[in-house]
Amino acid sequence: MAIFIRICVIIAAITALTSCASVTTRSMGSFTDSSNGYPLSIERGGIFYNDSPINIFINGEEAAILAGRSAITIYVPAGRHIVAATPNNKSMRTEIVVDISATSSPILRTNIQIGGPRLEVISR
Repeated sequence: MAIFIRICVIIAAITALTSCASVTTRSMGSFTDSSNGYPLSIERGGIFYNDSPINIFINGEEAAILAGRSAITIYVPAGRHIVAATPNNKSMRTEIVVDISATSSPILRTNIQIGGPRLEVISR
């Protein structure tokens, strides 16, 4: 068990050292315009790989990049959308479906774990 913990710490340290420090949290394209729709907030969480950027996609279109421990609000038209999160190297991906409306603006949390990225709804 101690060896496994050491390996996890080493992996986390290597990832932190090799992550792209110049990447900053930002939204992209039409997702920056509040007149585009309703807010969808996404925050970073987790312990492992904190500094690795996570790319956020809405229906296949890149909407934001989250770097470090950060949060962002993007604007999405009403309806059902596929939200995906992938590390900056795009080696793994996770997706969930969310409904956006005037009465439902969910808050999502994403992080990267040893098994890959995770994306979950923490508030509706």
